[in-house]
Amino acid sequence: MTISSSSDIAQEDIVIQRQELATGQRLFGSTLAITFFSFLNIIVSFIIQVVLAAKFGTSAEMDAYLAATTLPQLVITVLIGSLNLTFIPVFVEYETKSSRKEAWSIACNFTSLLLLALTAITMIGMVLTPWLITITAPGFDRERQELAILLARILFPGIIFSGLGALLASVYYSEQRFALPSIALVSNSLTLLVVVIALAGRLGISSVALGTPAGAIVQCLFLAPKLIKEHGFPARFDLRHPGVSQIVRLMAPLVAAAAFYRATTLVDRFLASSLPEGSISYLGYAHRFLTVLLIITGSGLSLSIVPLMSQYAAKKDLERLRHILSLGVRVSILIAAPVTIVLIPLMAPTIQLLFERGAFDHQATEAMAMIMLFYSGALFAGTIGMVLGQGYYVLQDTLTAAILGILEMILYVVLCVTLVQFLSYLGLALAYSIVYLVSILINLIVLRRRLSGIEGQRIVQFSLPILLAAAVAGLVAHMGVTVLNLFNGYLALKIMSSALLATLAYTFLAFYVFKLEECRYVQQLVSERLRVLKRPI
Repeated sequence: MTISSSSDIAQEDIVIQRQELATGQRLFGSTLAITFFSFLNIIVSFIIQVVLAAKFGTSAEMDAYLAATTLPQLVITVLIGSLNLTFIPVFVEYETKSSRKEAWSIACNFTSLLLLALTAITMIGMVLTPWLITITAPGFDRERQELAILLARILFPGIIFSGLGALLASVYYSEQRFALPSIALVSNSLTLLVVVIALAGRLGISSVALGTPAGAIVQCLFLAPKLIKEHGFPARFDLRHPGVSQIVRLMAPLVAAAAFYRATTLVDRFLASSLPEGSISYLGYAHRFLTVLLIITGSGLSLSIVPLMSQYAAKKDLERLRHILSLGVRVSILIAAPVTIVLIPLMAPTIQLLFERGAFDHQATEAMAMIMLFYSGALFAGTIGMVLGQGYYVLQDTLTAAILGILEMILYVVLCVTLVQFLSYLGLALAYSIVYLVSILINLIVLRRRLSGIEGQRIVQFSLPILLAAAVAGLVAHMGVTVLNLFNGYLALKIMSSALLATLAYTFLAFYVFKLEECRYVQQLVSERLRVLKRPI
């Protein structure tokens, strides 16, 4: 009897291990697909930033454009973030418990409501633009203010198409279809690049403002036809549908709070508008660079993990939910730690290589590199936060997320006002990193209580060797740059050589010395993909 029981237990352990491995491979597979297309989008985004830097540098024209984008971008950020975090869990819940047809009915009804709301916001924004720009950048002179008003009025209609594109992408993500939304995102960036290259000579900075809504329109055209062909798209506007009401109820506190706690850029530009000319541009370029890095390190994983977590939450399977959240956090640390630490010694030469040409001089390179150094804490914590924050939304607890976001924003404003007096625009970057790090600690504590644990000991035991491996990789990158700078040669070759040496050092320690379980998932996923490629067609 004892032998039989032991055998049963051993068999159960094998089944559990296989399930965990399958989940890990599935998660990495989705992450790999998103990351691949995200990487393509990053390349295009880099080219856009290089073109903008060469043509406009850190001029008053660029300051005006960045100020003009503040409020339209705030609306888009709030909506996109809220849609991904509220629509997906509800859609998955109805698809799991009811039917795919019923879930699509919710999508149709909610689309009508969203278009009505976005149109109203756009019209109000265009009418109130002069007043809004005065609030956003009170330190601007009259010329920069008038240019900012013109650009903002061009940008506001893009809110409609950006919001619609975000909703369509959420439907794809809900069904765990990640490729087409990722391709559509690349098409958005490509459209902006083409418009800027074609029109910048004649329209100046206005070409960038025109390219932004044009890209959003193209993104919608990529996503809409396939869904309409598969499901049809009857015009519906039933606010009484319980699924629509549920999404609205979840979004309401999140949108209200997010309009406040996501307004970090508004705070930055309000304070920086009174600093020397170019300060807004320095922060703008650095923040976009940070955003690109966060897309590399965190967006693929955070998007691929939401449908899996939503399924477990809908089934009330807290054990599997805890496991997948813990796995996501550990994988995010696996990615974020080396990227953050290795980039520190490579930051200045990388920015010099990518941006320093035309109107973007060496002074701008040094300023942006220093800002990115102060942003490094936000890169590490932000990658983890993109995964960790999903816990609230799959539990459909947007109220807690909103309250925590408001408290974090209050801390951010206090830190900004204090630090800007001592560090100028660098104080704004430092405040950003501090708030992100504090946010991670708070979310870990709260989610641990909500889920009765998140495998915290496992996360800590994993993090220590990973941070050590990343520190060694950072030291290797620093030594590589230092030694290679003694010789003449191409800057790109020096950066790539140092990065390659650091990557090899990190891979050797994480995969072969520490032999971490998460690294085993990656190895087996890559092996499986290679076997598929080798199969005869």
